[in-house]
Amino acid sequence: MPPTSSESRPSLACSGDVLTPPRVDAEVAGALVIAALVLTLIQYFGLANCFPVFFPGVWAELPVFHLYALLWWAGCTCVGYFLVPAWWLKWRGRSLRDYGLRMPRRSKHLWVYPAMFALMLGPLWWASGTEAFLATYPFYPFARVAPGLWLVFEAAYALQFLALEFFFRGFLVFSLHRRMGEAAILVSMVPYCMIHFLKPFPETLGAIVAGVVLGFLALRTGSVLGGVAVHWSVALTMDLLAIWRKGGLAPGVDWFGF
Repeated sequence: MPPTSSESRPSLACSGDVLTPPRVDAEVAGALVIAALVLTLIQYFGLANCFPVFFPGVWAELPVFHLYALLWWAGCTCVGYFLVPAWWLKWRGRSLRDYGLRMPRRSKHLWVYPAMFALMLGPLWWASGTEAFLATYPFYPFARVAPGLWLVFEAAYALQFLALEFFFRGFLVFSLHRRMGEAAILVSMVPYCMIHFLKPFPETLGAIVAGVVLGFLALRTGSVLGGVAVHWSVALTMDLLAIWRKGGLAPGVDWFGF
């Protein structure tokens, strides 16, 4: 939770002309080590392109195979971004509510979330006409020919965003905030930006801004749920724009691609 008194805020002890920074405690060290391990394991074993390596097959070109690959990625991120840090917090006797898994406790900041989504619509419209965007989205590449499978993916995608927001704006920000103050937002923003390195350049730049704004709002509201709603709404809009730009649903579409 954010500090409730001046005693729990980060401070610098002065010894002559030397400033001694706050000591790194078990919560800070644990959060950073877990973050490094989780990000490493997902990068090497949890991405969608890892699925064909672990489960090769002659049916790799079927739409359902690509769905399984994305579900593998979504499942691995849910384990890494949610279950692992949640286990660590529970082991330390912490409540997940104090790390953002609660309804927002302050309503005066909630208007920022729909405002963020509204501000994104213009850039998304422009970006959706670029080759880099259309080469990446819709995230499930067979959305136009197997929309039923795309809807299954979107449900898993939403759960992935819950895990992602909990990890970056809940677990990291709240774990580091007691010692680092609002600098915790900037610390969590760096790896969040880095996981976007394979996305289109404007989206990666946008992740820097989103990481700071969503981290700030998580601290102010005590909740990551608003960030989940914005994140998934933007992602869904990107997929829908890409489907529309490519001509909508394919003629004679088979909803489940069989």
